[in-house]
Amino acid sequence: MPRVKLPIKLLYLDIETTPHEGTFWNLFPKYIPINQLKQPTETLCWAAKWEGSREVIYRKHTDPEFMQDMWDLLDEADAVVHYNGKSFDIKHLNRGFAAAGLLPPSPYTQIDLLSE
Repeated sequence: MPRVKLPIKLLYLDIETTPHEGTFWNLFPKYIPINQLKQPTETLCWAAKWEGSREVIYRKHTDPEFMQDMWDLLDEADAVVHYNGKSFDIKHLNRGFAAAGLLPPSPYTQIDLLSE
């Protein structure tokens, strides 16, 4: 287990995404070829809150600093609490950071309530 300095900067985080859009013939396909994908999913919005603060920070995809603000929060965090974030939220955010030309934020510990 990694050592964490105390007190830690603990960030609570959740994101929402748009659905994939595509064309397909079967209502229950086991697999949809990538060439049938019209529009991939995108991060629609996110909300975050620092432990000990009452302020909820919220951004939507139309905000000018949408990805940069999330990157700044993650870069500052020592640990992030989320639900299904390891396999969903963080992967979507990392894709958004790459698309925005941002390097990965500083390392942080993930506390995923789905797997804890």
